[in-house]
Amino acid sequence: YPSDERTQITKDLLQIIRDIHYTITDKALFKSVPQDEKDVHIRIEGILKCVFPDLKHKPTLTKPIKNFEPDTGIPSIETLIEYKFLSRPEDVGTIADEVLADTRGYNSKDWRRFIYVIYETKRFKRENEWVQLLRQSGVPENTTVVVLSGEPPTRGEKKKIPAKKG
Repeated sequence: YPSDERTQITKDLLQIIRDIHYTITDKALFKSVPQDEKDVHIRIEGILKCVFPDLKHKPTLTKPIKNFEPDTGIPSIETLIEYKFLSRPEDVGTIADEVLADTRGYNSKDWRRFIYVIYETKRFKRENEWVQLLRQSGVPENTTVVVLSGEPPTRGEKKKIPAKKG
């Protein structure tokens, strides 16, 4: 008889999101690569829901003057995720403004971690440049950026993942 033991797989959320890139751009699963922010959002959220069943689609953060609506919330790990779609180099500044504005609005006692997933149709800015923008703008360490590129890596290029501290 099969045993009653359960197999548990644990993986860091940031690594899951980085690895999702291959799935959300797989033409065997989807007719095309993501065409807009909604495509990125729905595809990633669909995968994360399997790992985090408490995932909330567009949770509302109520504030006195304005309500904020991040794309994804995962209450069990107190994490909000916001997706951005970048297809033109001239939109980099606009996306940066949106990210920095959201960092203020998403501040809440119920959410301790914030992840911005920026999907680029081709490489515009490296992930470490986005993280540097956050730090130089005074955004705390509990907020980070993951950049997913719609372009496959060029021959000989390996994906660089920032080393963990400590």
